[in-house]
Amino acid sequence: GENEEHTESTQEELNRAQLAYELMEMFKSLPGFKSSGEVDKEYFTDWMLKALNGCREMNRGIIGEQEIGKQLSYSPIGTDGDWPHEIIRDFIEKYYTENIEIGFCIGRYNQRGVFTRTGGKEERRLAKSYYSYADRFRIHWPKCAAIMKKIGDNYLYQARKEEEEEQY
Repeated sequence: GENEEHTESTQEELNRAQLAYELMEMFKSLPGFKSSGEVDKEYFTDWMLKALNGCREMNRGIIGEQEIGKQLSYSPIGTDGDWPHEIIRDFIEKYYTENIEIGFCIGRYNQRGVFTRTGGKEERRLAKSYYSYADRFRIHWPKCAAIMKKIGDNYLYQARKEEEEEQY
């Protein structure tokens, strides 16, 4: 935990940590989001805040926030047709931390899965998509817009890198 002296873990502690990690990695849906498309915002917010506070109380705030950020990245498309869902945008605006942002970005990048190199074309398309979200979010969800821009910037960087590599 944060601010704890490092000690060697017992095998039982290592096993519990591994199981906890595997459990977190299995979550691909968000609490309060139903397959019907209905969302219970109050339930979602309550669950997320309890999880965040629980992690912080156990001196696991940094990793807890990053894991919550990863979970948020599994958001469905919002009722307005934009990703992430408006409830996730609202949550990010109200409860933003740098660690939630880090987890959110990592989760989103990892969802891309295996991909084929296209000389940067696909990365440019993705960057354009995230820049478009950033532009639409900048008034009502400025923190979320900044995250979308950051993801777009990363894809643009990857596109340029692929283009450079193709020249050699």
